[in-house]
Amino acid sequence: MTHYVCTGGCGGESETPKACDNPRCVKFTQPMTVCNCQDTQHRDAYEQPKPPALTQ
Repeated sequence: MTHYVCTGGCGGESETPKACDNPRCVKFTQPMTVCNCQDTQHRDAYEQPKPPALTQ
């Protein structure tokens, strides 16, 4: 089942897309990440490809 998790360390989770609402989280107000895991470990959210590093 698709759900949304905060990858900022606060443990936020939602059934609908939304931003992190924990003011103590480093990703406060940032959109939560889509996750499709079935085991509640949220590996899908944490294993998404990262954007390429910026070069100077």
